[in-house]
Amino acid sequence: MEPTLKGLARHATGLLKVAKVNVEENQALANRFQICLIPVLILWRDGELIGELSGAQVIDQFLKQHGV
Repeated sequence: MEPTLKGLARHATGLLKVAKVNVEENQALANRFQICLIPVLILWRDGELIGELSGAQVIDQFLKQHGV
């Protein structure tokens, strides 16, 4: 996920910033945002949380699309 997001950030200069957080080293932050599965993508706009997506959700959706 990280290489893809960094590539998108390079193409969207000024519109998108990517930050990586090690949730094992920053458990208070992980608890604050109720992160229990990784990877997770959290999107903010103007300081407001507007969306969240976990790797598990992506895999689940992929499997359902293929009848699994």
